[in-house]
Amino acid sequence: MVGPLLTRTQRFVRLSSIRWGYVALLALAAAGGAEAESGGDIPLRVAVIYNIVQFVQWPEEGGTGREFQFCVVEGDDLAAGFAVLDNQLLGNRRIRIRGTVAGRLAGCDAAYLPAAAFAAARPREPAMLTVSSGHGLVDQGAMVNLVMDGKRVGFDIGLGTLRRAGLSMSAKVLRLARYVKED
Repeated sequence: MVGPLLTRTQRFVRLSSIRWGYVALLALAAAGGAEAESGGDIPLRVAVIYNIVQFVQWPEEGGTGREFQFCVVEGDDLAAGFAVLDNQLLGNRRIRIRGTVAGRLAGCDAAYLPAAAFAAARPREPAMLTVSSGHGLVDQGAMVNLVMDGKRVGFDIGLGTLRRAGLSMSAKVLRLARYVKED
């Protein structure tokens, strides 16, 4: 044998790093040169969301084999960045990005709502992951909330809200969160 076998953790870290790099490269390629300079953190924020979503578990009736509906409510610069995820694989399901309005989230497995739309809608669809971007939204019911901390992308998790929706999240993601609200 040439070297030691990789442990489960090492394989996880290696695969996660590869996925991160792949999604970030796709996002940068889609963003183009001018947009990348003016909104350079958008591909990174989309990549962070994609990686978080990979570690969420939906109820079994969530439907393996059907497409993963990721709904995006327009309203900020990040919403347009999700297009790069359309047709990507999430486990054994293809992601379909669907533009929508805050009141029409039925059938979505996950939904991104800008801060203003989240505050107005307060979505409560069963087994739907809610992702937002703004300060303090986990306290208002968001399950995942991205926050820019200088040039770093951080995130908060609303674990109680996530569990009430019938979802669960890997402890590995919870350890990386800036703040976990358990209720």
